[in-house]
Amino acid sequence: MVYGLKQCRQYLLGRKFVVRTDHTALSWLRRTPEPIPLLARWLTFIEEFSFDVQHRVGTKHLNVDSLSRMPICDEASLETLRSIRNFVSRQLPSKRTLTNLLATP
Repeated sequence: MVYGLKQCRQYLLGRKFVVRTDHTALSWLRRTPEPIPLLARWLTFIEEFSFDVQHRVGTKHLNVDSLSRMPICDEASLETLRSIRNFVSRQLPSKRTLTNLLATP
């Protein structure tokens, strides 16, 4: 999550958003009284943002589970998975395109 916040910082600062995750440690991190130094640095960074954490059981994340839990039985299935990943990576806009879209009134 820290990586994602760093990548999208300019878009998220000043906006309230919701993080839905099955990672319960994220909720714990915000409540811990004395985190270890690495976690304290992460906590200091993520406190810059205004967001709520909603815990969702991993089996309810159906949008990501369909690919991450797809059984790979043979080479054809593996090739299908590779082609889906390649297609998705080509469809994602670049950082410059996102910046231009958000800057356009």
